[in-house]
Amino acid sequence: MPNRYPVEKTTYGSILIHIIKNPLLRIILMTMLSIAILFPVFSTYVLFPQIVHLLTTHLKEEAIKNTSHLMHTLFDNRTNGINLPLSLSDQDKLRTLKNDLHLEKIKIFSRSGKTLFSTDLQDIGKVNTHDYYHTLVAKGKIVNHLVKKDSTTLEGRTVAVDVIETYMPLMGNDGFEGAIEVYSDITPIKKALSELLNHLKQILIVFSAAMAIFLFAILVKAGRNMIEKDKVDASLQKIHGELETLVVERTAELVDANDQLGMEVEERKLAETALQHSHDTQTIVNTLLEASLGESSLQTLLEQCLDLILAMPWLSFESMGCIFLVEDDPLVLVMKTHRGFSKDHKKKCRLLPFGKCLCGRAALSKEIIFASHVDDRHDIHLEGAKDHGHYCVPILAKQTVLGVINIYVKSGHQQDPREEEFLKTIANTLASVLVQRYGEKEKKKIHNQLLQSQKLESIGTLAGGIAHDFNNILTGIFGFSLMAKNHINEPEKAKNDIDRTIECAQKATDLVQQILMFSRKTDQKMHPIKLSIVVKEAIKLLRSSIPATIEIQEKITSRSRILADPTQMHQVIMNLCTNAYHAMQKTGGILTICLEETQFESPDSSRELDILPGTYLKLEVIDTGIGMDSQTLDKIFEPYFTTKAPGEGTGLGLAVVHGIVKEHKGYIKITSQPGQGSAIQVFFPVTREETVTLNTETLDLHPIQGTEGILLVDDEDNILTLTQAFLEHQGYRVTCFSNGKTAFEAFEKNPHEFDLVITDMTMPGMTGDKLAVDILKIRPDLPIVLCTGYSENISHDQAMLLGIRKYIEKPTRLKELAIIIRGILDQKKIAKLDS
Repeated sequence: MPNRYPVEKTTYGSILIHIIKNPLLRIILMTMLSIAILFPVFSTYVLFPQIVHLLTTHLKEEAIKNTSHLMHTLFDNRTNGINLPLSLSDQDKLRTLKNDLHLEKIKIFSRSGKTLFSTDLQDIGKVNTHDYYHTLVAKGKIVNHLVKKDSTTLEGRTVAVDVIETYMPLMGNDGFEGAIEVYSDITPIKKALSELLNHLKQILIVFSAAMAIFLFAILVKAGRNMIEKDKVDASLQKIHGELETLVVERTAELVDANDQLGMEVEERKLAETALQHSHDTQTIVNTLLEASLGESSLQTLLEQCLDLILAMPWLSFESMGCIFLVEDDPLVLVMKTHRGFSKDHKKKCRLLPFGKCLCGRAALSKEIIFASHVDDRHDIHLEGAKDHGHYCVPILAKQTVLGVINIYVKSGHQQDPREEEFLKTIANTLASVLVQRYGEKEKKKIHNQLLQSQKLESIGTLAGGIAHDFNNILTGIFGFSLMAKNHINEPEKAKNDIDRTIECAQKATDLVQQILMFSRKTDQKMHPIKLSIVVKEAIKLLRSSIPATIEIQEKITSRSRILADPTQMHQVIMNLCTNAYHAMQKTGGILTICLEETQFESPDSSRELDILPGTYLKLEVIDTGIGMDSQTLDKIFEPYFTTKAPGEGTGLGLAVVHGIVKEHKGYIKITSQPGQGSAIQVFFPVTREETVTLNTETLDLHPIQGTEGILLVDDEDNILTLTQAFLEHQGYRVTCFSNGKTAFEAFEKNPHEFDLVITDMTMPGMTGDKLAVDILKIRPDLPIVLCTGYSENISHDQAMLLGIRKYIEKPTRLKELAIIIRGILDQKKIAKLDS
C-alpha cells in the first residue's frame, strides 16, 4: 500500500543545526560533553581516593582480626588465662604465624611495657615508654595506626614498607597483663590497588569516549526524529481523531491493570515487613541464647538484651527503658539495668513492690500493661519529666514472675499487637535464660554443700588421731614447762627446756592449720603447689587414726608442682585413703600411697582415659581390701551411691573426688577385683611455675627496734600482756585495750598519738575490721595490722580492700611481728621523705 504521507530525507547538516537551535537538544549536547570530560576527572580525584580510604579501613580491621587471632591462638586454651613470658613453643608458633599471615613484625610487651618477645631479636628487653602505651593500651583500648613507607611508627621506628601498626591489650583475670604489637605488611595490596586503579583510569577514558560517541549518535538520531516529527505532525493531526478512541479504550485497560499491580505491591510490602520483623525478633532471641551459653555474666546479658530491644528501627520506642528482676524478696522488683534514666529516676525505681506503678502492676497481674501517656497508674512521679507511655512486660516461667521489661514510648503512642508480641517473645527467651542461670547457681550451691559434708565426715574419721596428736603435744608443753621451772637457776638447761616447749607449740600450730585448711568453707584460688607436701601432711594425720592392723607405705618419688587448690587436694587424698581404710577395716592390710611423674606422648597413650599429651603427676592409692565387682565400679562415681551400711557415712567420697579432679583438668582411673583390693590412679598436669617465699627467721633482731607509739587491742589478757612487754622491750610506746569500743574512744580523743595500730579481729564492743574502718575515717594514713585466730567473716583480700595494711593469722611469732612493724613504719618514713 503506498504511503499517504511521504516524508523528505533529512541531511546531517540540518540535523546539527536543529540540535544547536533546539534548547533541549542543546542542553543534552552540553551535558553529554561535560560528562565525557568530568567523569574521568571525578573518578580520578574523588572516587579512587575514596576506594583507597575504604581499602585502608578494611586493612586496619583485618590487622585487628589478625592480632586478635594471634592472641586467641596463644591464650584461649590456657587454664590460667594470660601467661607471660611466653614459652619457647609459643615463640616458635608466633614466628610461624608471622610468615603465614605475611606480617612484618610481632612483639609481646609486659604490663610495664618491656618487650618480652619480638621476631626482631634486637627489640627484646627494650621498654615502651611512649604515652599511648600507658594511657590507651594499658587501659584496654586497641591502637590501630597506618604507617606509610619511609615514615616512623608510634614507637619511633622507620619502616621500609607500608604497614599497619596494631597494639592489642592482653587482659587477664587480674586486669591488664601486657600487649601484643603486630606490623601487617600491606605493600603488595597497595601495589595491586595502584595497578588496578591505573587500569580503571584507562578503561574510564575509553568508556567515556565510547559513551560520548554513542550518546552523540543517539542525539543525532533524536534530532533526525524531531525534524521528521515536525514534518509528519500535519499527517499525525489527521489520524489523531482515529487514535483517541483507541487511547480511551487502552487507558481503561491500563487503569485496571495498574490497580491490580498496586494491590500486589502492597501485599508484597506487608509480607516483607512481617518477614523483617520476624527476622529481627529471631536475631535477638538467637543472640541472647548464644550469649547465655557462654561465660557472660547475667548483668551483661540483661544490658545486651535491653540494647537490642531499643535498637530495633521498626519499633516506635523511645531510647529509654529498664529491666527488673525478682531477687531475695519474691514480691519486690529490683532494677538491674537501665538506659536513659537520671539519678533521681534510678533511685526512685531501684526497688519496686508488686502492685506499685505500671511495672509492679504488670508483675502482680502477670499481664502486659500498656499506657499511652502518664496516668493515675503512675505512682512514681519525676519532676520535669515529659509526658510518655510504657510497655511493661512480665518475665514469666511457669506462671512465676522472674522480672519485668519496661520500655518507654512517646506520648499518644497507639498500642500495637506486633510490638507486644515482639516484647513477649523477648521476655519468654529471657525467662529461659534466667531459669538456666538460676539452675546452674543452685547446682553449684548443692555441689559445695556436698563438698563440705564430705570434709566433715573425713574430719570425723580423723578425730581420734587429731586428739592423739594434741595430747602428745600438750604432754610435751606441760612437761618441758615444768622442767624449765625446775631449772630456773640453771639458765642453759632452762633455755633448752623453753626451746623444746616452743617446738611443741609450733607443732600444735601446724596441726591447727591443717585442720582449718581441710575444714574451711571459703573458696581457694589455684596456685602452684608441691603435691608431695600435701600427701605427707595427710599421711601424718592418717597414721594416728588408722588401726595398727593396717600398714601405711609411702612411695613418693616426685616433688613436681601442679596448679591446684591445696584444700581440695588434701580432701582428695583423705577421701581416697578413707575409702581404702574402710575396705580393710575388718581384715587389716597394706595401704600404699604412691606419687610419681609420668609422661604421655600422644592421645593414644591411654585410650581408656583419652588423656591429652603431656607430663602428669600420678597419685596412686592401693589397698589390699575386699575389692569391688564390675557392677559396683559402674556406679562408683554416682553422687549418692554407697556400699556403706546406714550410719557409716554419706557415701559421697569418690563422687567428690571425681568432681575435684575434673575441675583441675585431671583424669582418674580405678581398677579392682573382688577379694583382691583396689587401685585408684589420679593424674594431674604438671606445672613449671614456682613460688618464692621469704624466710624471716634469718633476719637480725637488733635493727627491728623503734620508739614509735603503738595502739594494741586484744581481748585475750595473756596475749595483750605478752605483746606489750615484748614491744616495750623493743623501745616502742604501747597503749593497750581489751575492748574495741574503748580503744576507739581513746583514739578519737588523741588520734595523732599513735603511729601504728595492732588489733585482734573478734573482740567485745567492736570487731577489729569495724575498728579499722572507723580509725581510717579519721586518719586514712595510719597503718593497721589485723590479727585473727580464725574467722569466716573476713579474709586477706577483704582486709586489703578495707585499707588494712597487714593481715596476720595467729599464733603470731613475736620476732615476725617486730619485723612486720618495723617494715611498715620504715616504709611510712620513706614515703614522707619522698613527698
